[in-house]
Amino acid sequence: TRLIDDELGAAETANIAVALASLGCCSGGLDKDGRAFEGRAFASIGRRASVSIETYDGASLSSLVWAFSVAKQELACLPKASERFISIDSWDAPSLANACWGLASLNAPLDWSCALRRARAVDASGGDLAKLIWSLATNGQDVSALAETVGSIETWPPSAVARLAVGLRAGDHAKVLLKVAAHLREMHAAYASSELADVAYALSTTDARAFRPAIDLALANIDASALDCDALARLFEALGAVEPSADAVAKAVHAACDMKLWRPAALVIVAGLSTNAALLDALAQAAVGLRDRFDGAQRRQLREALGARLPADFDQAEVAAIAEPPLEAAAPPPVVARPPPPPLITGP
Repeated sequence: TRLIDDELGAAETANIAVALASLGCCSGGLDKDGRAFEGRAFASIGRRASVSIETYDGASLSSLVWAFSVAKQELACLPKASERFISIDSWDAPSLANACWGLASLNAPLDWSCALRRARAVDASGGDLAKLIWSLATNGQDVSALAETVGSIETWPPSAVARLAVGLRAGDHAKVLLKVAAHLREMHAAYASSELADVAYALSTTDARAFRPAIDLALANIDASALDCDALARLFEALGAVEPSADAVAKAVHAACDMKLWRPAALVIVAGLSTNAALLDALAQAAVGLRDRFDGAQRRQLREALGARLPADFDQAEVAAIAEPPLEAAAPPPVVARPPPPPLITGP
């Protein structure tokens, strides 16, 4: 991991990235044993990819961006990777789905209308179709034509169903979402808590009244303590759209009070939806530690939600930001359970 051989080709470099991401390296800056990893290997891989990105085919590019997305690492050549995506004419459905999922998760500066045309040209199904719908819908594309190709989802894994639901939460996709609700009723025991939160969030933002039984079922089976901050924020949004049980609310509040790692966007969402005094106190403490990472709009939202719980000088960072505006990436899209790794790329 200290030195990526200059002679490594695109496939070899992508395979190394997939292997490291699959092993859990760099997740939150630590490996699975809690040792500091610091992203050195991914930084080396990114530098190597940057000088050879024009040699990447669809399979190699999709593996590369999948790995960086799963490992939550910055890909320095992301703009170049986006340009390379546009220049590749030949795609198979799995590679296109993983590429779109990875680029969307990394918030890539991609021409998503081109990605939509690519998606319409391949015969995607199952999990690949779910990834394409999620990626394109997240980036403002009309996925109605793709949604019409969704057939039976009875054999789909819960992760794919959750991704599909989040992708179709906007627009008129009731027929497909009825299939999602039916899948949940039959398979809810197989869903991870994050997947249940995703489905509850998607159904509640679509039509909370019509899908109330499915939403209640999902909420009743969520272990809120197992959620990361992003999934927890979606849980709070789902809770706010229905009349949840006191037990479901209490579990969500307890998990949020115990949350140690917050992303700014997730913290703002939970603060705006919570009325629990103890949770608001905990969120105020977390916000102070993260205040340099909030943009001006987020700080105003936090001031409105948390009021005097925030120190008087909390908004001073906003003044500094106005004087010399930093270059900030747009807020990341909602992240659902990661798809399985792409197959390793073998010889010619």
